Amino acid sequence: MRTLRLGPVALGLIVLIPLMALSASAAALFWNVFRDDVMVALLRRHGDMQSAYEDRLAGMRAQIDRVTSRQLLDQNTLEGRVHELLARQARLESRAAMISTLAEQMGVEAQPPSPAEPLRQQATPSPLDTRPAPLDKPRPETIEKPLSEGLQLRSSLDSPDNLALGARPNQEPSTTKDLSAVARGLERIEHDQIRTVAQIGAAARRKIGRLKQVITETGLAPESLSPPRGKAIGGPFIPLKADPNGSLFEQELSRIANDYATASRLTQIVSTLPLRRPIAGRLEITSGYGPRIDPFMGRMALHAGMDIKEEPGTPVRATAGGKVVSAGWSGGYGNMVEIEHENDMSTRYGHLSMISVTEGQYVSPGTILGRVGSTGRSTGPHLHYEVRIDGEAVDPGRFLRASEGWRG
Repeated sequence: MRTLRLGPVALGLIVLIPLMALSASAAALFWNVFRDDVMVALLRRHGDMQSAYEDRLAGMRAQIDRVTSRQLLDQNTLEGRVHELLARQARLESRAAMISTLAEQMGVEAQPPSPAEPLRQQATPSPLDTRPAPLDKPRPETIEKPLSEGLQLRSSLDSPDNLALGARPNQEPSTTKDLSAVARGLERIEHDQIRTVAQIGAAARRKIGRLKQVITETGLAPESLSPPRGKAIGGPFIPLKADPNGSLFEQELSRIANDYATASRLTQIVSTLPLRRPIAGRLEITSGYGPRIDPFMGRMALHAGMDIKEEPGTPVRATAGGKVVSAGWSGGYGNMVEIEHENDMSTRYGHLSMISVTEGQYVSPGTILGRVGSTGRSTGPHLHYEVRIDGEAVDPGRFLRASEGWRG
């Protein structure tokens, strides 16, 4: 009889092998029974993972599109603001020329915007420098160099600071700050222009008051006089845009439109009146206008002018511009010059020792007509000076007194 002795290892193998075979058989049986369900579960899990991945990719793509759209929108907005500022600057420049002309014609000194001069020296930021420029106090003069050179700010629209808008949402791009400073400067200039137009309007109204006072002191009615004819001015009619319901500037311009026209008309009228002195210096009037005892007849008579005593040979000047209608001997006037002015007015200068103009000649205010003398019915060297309206003599003293309030 043989005895077979098994060790622990062999015994373990004998037990393990059947168990493994049994497990393999069970697994094969499970796979054969549930294979379709397992495959379906695996495919479903793979599909879910693929869908989640595609959704994530779509979200990232949408975020990229939003950032790109925001960059394009910001860039378009900046370009739009640049164009708007350029148009606004051109409008302000046109207004500045208009204000300068109005101020010059009204005799008002148009003051430039107070902060203009210092900012002309402000350096223009380089388009390659992406660092924000120091703008402690933005000034309107930054428009002059950047905008006149095509706005170099436009070049910095593509700089990294401006394209990385999505990466740094809390930091304002340097170009946007510059444009904001320019806009604030243009707004200040516009306010200065509105204030200047208002000052011109006030000056026009003061000037109208002075002109009317001068004309009234001569005994004439301002409404009855007309401006000079034949003045060498002209050009196409281009109406001035002054909408009373428009911008503040147009509203102010509309307010002064009538005042400006009235002041211009009265200025032209006053320039034609005989308001200057016929003899320079202080006038020594020996006989005024009105009734007096005739020095030759000894009876009451009407003195149609005023007698101004002066040394023989003193220059006699035209008190207003006009046409010489008489230059020669004229009875009791002796050597006399008569000038025809606007609005049916005329002046006469009598007792001259000599005459320096000819009949038909046009003279300007202050032109020397002749020299003081004592020709005609005269008792001594003096100038007989008359002012006539529609052929009727009026008191020339009114015009000389009115001339004290006007120097034109």
